[in-house]
Amino acid sequence: MKKQKIEKRPTRARRAVKSVVIMLCALLICNMLGGGHLTRAMALRDGEQRYGVYEKTHEITSLPAENIYKTLRVTLMASENVTYCGTSHFYTLLGWQDDFGVPLDCSDGESIHAGWWVMGRDGGGRALFFWGRVDDAAIDRAEILQQRTVDVQSGEYVVETVCTTPLVWIEDGGHRYFLAGGAITQELSGDYGSDEFLFVGYDASGAEVLRYEIERQMSTSFA
Repeated sequence: MKKQKIEKRPTRARRAVKSVVIMLCALLICNMLGGGHLTRAMALRDGEQRYGVYEKTHEITSLPAENIYKTLRVTLMASENVTYCGTSHFYTLLGWQDDFGVPLDCSDGESIHAGWWVMGRDGGGRALFFWGRVDDAAIDRAEILQQRTVDVQSGEYVVETVCTTPLVWIEDGGHRYFLAGGAITQELSGDYGSDEFLFVGYDASGAEVLRYEIERQMSTSFA
């Protein structure tokens, strides 16, 4: 009498593992074909090289820009000679992709390097971010003033501060960095072609020791 052969069916756990492997393989193929990446760090590194940053950097911090895309993040990267601010977000089929980035050359011996970045999405929200590195030991705290010309009287411009953004230091490798900002209202959107952004530094006594106009800027519109 022949013994009946019992076919072993895959367990639920094995089926789950198989599904994950298939999904990862599909994602890897899509990555290779579409220029995506498996991790956010890989996407940011790709962006750095596209904007001319070839020396090794590391992540300082990042902030979300969820009002533009749910997975969009603004990330501050740095090395001894460069500070890089880049955006990346996750595509369901393609994985992580870098979007845009702005490098700051910090090898010129200046005590402050800073930039501002306004971004928006068609039919969506808007966001404003500030980033940089400060090497002036006399500066204890700092803030960024958004100034706007609101009137002209007797041939002179009347300027108002429409927003003040306090900065929080992030110490890394003997340097102090900052990344601040987020979603903005329509009122604060204004005309970024004419608004000025000033970095104002104060010493431990509260006295102003530096007033610096941030000229490095970026404006991005996401589709």
